[in-house]
Amino acid sequence: MPKKYSEDIKWRIVYLWNDGYSIEKISRFLYVSEKTIYRVLNYYILWKDVKDPIQDQKGQRKIFNNSDIKILIQMIKEKPDMYLDEMAVEMARRTGKRVSNTTIWRYLKYCGITHKK
Repeated sequence: MPKKYSEDIKWRIVYLWNDGYSIEKISRFLYVSEKTIYRVLNYYILWKDVKDPIQDQKGQRKIFNNSDIKILIQMIKEKPDMYLDEMAVEMARRTGKRVSNTTIWRYLKYCGITHKK
């Protein structure tokens, strides 16, 4: 199993690199491999962070994106007494994504929308 480096060490790599130190010198100062330095610097250049944000994502990917959620909220504003199965059919028509009633209910709950009038 590869050795895990603390976030502090990874930021130190970035600071030394920004100060003009070479990869070889950073490797000798901090006792880390050059491959690790290149990986940390790549994350920093891409995401302005020293850890991979994609690796932090856990669980299943979300079905609806932000624009789909806006469409769902707009549907509720247009017709607040719509049933879940009607919403699922309408979302399939508007977005092309077929989902279950349970999924619609979860996204409504996520948006803070309840069945109360």
